[in-house]
Amino acid sequence: EHDPRIAYMLDQAFPFVVFGRNSSQNEFHWIDVDGAYGIQLAVRHLAELGHRRIGYVGPPSEQSLAQQRWEGFVREMGALELTIDGDLVFEGDFTERTGQTSAHYLLDQPNPPTAIICNNDRMAFGAMREIQSRGMTVGREVSVVGFDDLPLARYSHPALTTIHQPVQEIGQMLFRLLRAVIQGKPTEGMSGQLIQPTLQVRQTTQPPV
Repeated sequence: EHDPRIAYMLDQAFPFVVFGRNSSQNEFHWIDVDGAYGIQLAVRHLAELGHRRIGYVGPPSEQSLAQQRWEGFVREMGALELTIDGDLVFEGDFTERTGQTSAHYLLDQPNPPTAIICNNDRMAFGAMREIQSRGMTVGREVSVVGFDDLPLARYSHPALTTIHQPVQEIGQMLFRLLRAVIQGKPTEGMSGQLIQPTLQVRQTTQPPV
């Protein structure tokens, strides 16, 4: 949210573009994925499968995307008339370790979740490891959704349901935007684009038992 690199480059009038955005987004050129929409897709998918108690493993709170994605979670849970249980919300740090720690915490609750949404695939892998360490089957007993769609997601066991970000397309868009900024050309229609992610359904999400 308060990135000193952005302030420095703005002060130096140095040409740059950003993947992501924060509250001062109108001051610089950026392209971002609509993380709120991605989380809404995950909630909707789980609800359609029949899940009602959904755990949420969020990004670090200092990340600007944390609030954006949380708003998506709250919005979709409310639209589907699902209750958000504060005991089923955990702040992670994008590592597998906190994914495992979060699942340990969530599954030890008196009324644990039947599904867990993780804000990146690495935390989802950690959550899967914790579920499996308890002798439970990911998907059948506890569903897990990630975010990113890393190449490993399709080869994990079981294969991970996740929110897909078109990273190659985004990289190309950022390059074209940066080239326009460097050359002093118009950036209208290039800067400020919000890309919608898609849901990639695999084996880690099934109806609750």
